[in-house]
Amino acid sequence: FAQGRQLSKGAFFVTTGTPKPLLRPVPPGLHLLATPIGAARDITLRALDVLAGADVLAAEDTRTLRHLMEIHGIALNGRPLIAYHDHNGQVVRPRLLRALKEGRSVVYAPEAGTPLIADPGFQLARAAIAEGLAVLAAPGPSAVLAALTVSGLPSDRFLFAGFPPAGAGDRARFLAELGQVPATLILYESPKRINRLLTEMADTFGKDRLAAVCRELTWARLCQGCGGRGGGSAQPAAQGCLPDGVATGGTGMSGAVSYHAGIAAEAAVARLYETGGTPIAARRWRSAAGEIDLIARNGAEVIFIEVKQSRSHAEAALHLTGRQMARIYASAAVFLGQEPAGQDTAARFDVALVDDAGRIEIIENAFAA
Repeated sequence: FAQGRQLSKGAFFVTTGTPKPLLRPVPPGLHLLATPIGAARDITLRALDVLAGADVLAAEDTRTLRHLMEIHGIALNGRPLIAYHDHNGQVVRPRLLRALKEGRSVVYAPEAGTPLIADPGFQLARAAIAEGLAVLAAPGPSAVLAALTVSGLPSDRFLFAGFPPAGAGDRARFLAELGQVPATLILYESPKRINRLLTEMADTFGKDRLAAVCRELTWARLCQGCGGRGGGSAQPAAQGCLPDGVATGGTGMSGAVSYHAGIAAEAAVARLYETGGTPIAARRWRSAAGEIDLIARNGAEVIFIEVKQSRSHAEAALHLTGRQMARIYASAAVFLGQEPAGQDTAARFDVALVDDAGRIEIIENAFAA
């Protein structure tokens, strides 16, 4: 901060390098902080202030929060980072409440999205309120609201019902009860059960009821209607979080066929970049952190390209997961670390989608570290 200037007590503005958010004092209390649901840059400036200034950090997954802080250049500086989840809540909760009673600022961050929405932070917030302690929100990303926004379903009245029960009998009763609610229904479901759930919903709610199924909401709109068109805008509809018609076992191809299809897709994407004047510097580049399908260079810009091949572009896009993005980030960091010292290099992360007909769709800057 040698070249920064102090604006007010506890706030600095740094004039060199990447602009940083103002560091504002974080008041005592429990701060429920929303975290990105996919793209790290979706975090709010206020959330960065809270992460940088809170006395105690608690997270559903400490590895996820630590990585998010590293991306945005926020150091722990010796502050405690405590895991708080369903399995240790009874043990950890008293420790966090004690810190709050001592007048300290405690931030709780879920693995992704808004705290307390299908999240273990509920018991912590409830306990703090019961003790008369301050509970504050640092609002931000929410998978529930993002899905509702892009679904095209009525949004003036909706009910979030969480995950359906796993047992067949319990799930049938759960759906029968929801069927009586005159509102858009929002559900979460896992990839392993989504097809079964959609079938059961159609049987329970009727095949004319509209639905939207959504995934990877932060960088692509991937919603798909199912059911008939009856009912109009006044008809309540059901909503899930994964795409209809995507088989949970993959595309149905054998491992060998899938592998060769992937190789062919990568070769086609490489030709497309090179035809456009962007040479490919490496193919299937490996590091200890993982593999990157293609690496291209456009002047001082290094382009890391993830290729996804499936029956359609929409289905191919669904194959890119948060875990894969993290692997690409880590491998890209290794690659860039080998660049000559002093060289001004910029990084870009593209996704190339290839369908079974060989059509290619390039999404530039599809995600960012």
